[in-house]
Amino acid sequence: YTHHHTDHVMGAAAMAGGDTPTVIAHESTSKHIDKIVAIIRPIIFKRSMRMFGVYLKDSELLNAGIGPFLYNNDKTIVSILRPDKTFKENMEIEIAGVKLNLFFAPGETPDQIFVWLEDRKVLFSGDNFYKAFPNLYTIRGTAYRDVMQWVNSIDLIRSKGAQYLIPSHSRPLVGKDYIHQTLTDYRDAIQYVHDQTVRGMNKGLSPDEIVEFVKLPVHLAKSPFLQEYYGTVE
Repeated sequence: YTHHHTDHVMGAAAMAGGDTPTVIAHESTSKHIDKIVAIIRPIIFKRSMRMFGVYLKDSELLNAGIGPFLYNNDKTIVSILRPDKTFKENMEIEIAGVKLNLFFAPGETPDQIFVWLEDRKVLFSGDNFYKAFPNLYTIRGTAYRDVMQWVNSIDLIRSKGAQYLIPSHSRPLVGKDYIHQTLTDYRDAIQYVHDQTVRGMNKGLSPDEIVEFVKLPVHLAKSPFLQEYYGTVE
C-alpha cells in the first residue's frame, strides 16, 4: 500500500482472490486505516460523498476532481488485508526477480511511500503527484497535510532521475528531463503557496485576504499538471 486512503486499500481481499499475499506498507498505515474505518467513518464518509459530488444528478456533475465520477456502494466496508510487513524509512525487497526500493515520503498523507525500480528507472509516486493542482487541504476535512514535508518528498522523488514516472492517478510520464521539469514545477507550486501564505500572515492579512493575495506565477498557473481540478490555490 502506498498509503491508507480507501481507494488504495479497500477491496484488497477481493483483489487477492482468496490468496494471502504479503502486504507491505509504512509502519503507521494500519493506525491511519483504523482511524478512517473505526473512529471517524460516519462523518468522513458523509463529507467524502459531498466532496466528490456522488449525490448530484448526472447533469450536474462535471467530474469528481480525480475522474469522471466516484462509484459508491455504502452497504458495507469492502474487505481489507492488513499490512503484515512494515518499514520506517526505506525497504529493499525483490519480488519475482524485480528489485524494489520503498521510500517513506509523507505528503498528501503522513504515511505516503513511493516505489523505485532503479534497474528500470521506473518510479511509482503514489498520490504525492497527479495531473491536477494538489489537494493541500481537502474540503472533506482530513488531518493536516504538512506541505513542506510534501515539497521535500517530491525533491526526493526528483533526485532519483526516473525515466518513467507512474502516478496512482493520471497517466504515466516518459522522459527524464520532462519528468524532472514537471516535478520541479509541482514542488515549486506547493512551496510558493506556502511561502506566500506565510508572507501574507506576516503582513497582517486575514485568511480571506490571503485567499485573494496568493496567486500562482503565470508559468506555474499554465502548467497542465497544475490545473485546479482536484485541489485549488485559494
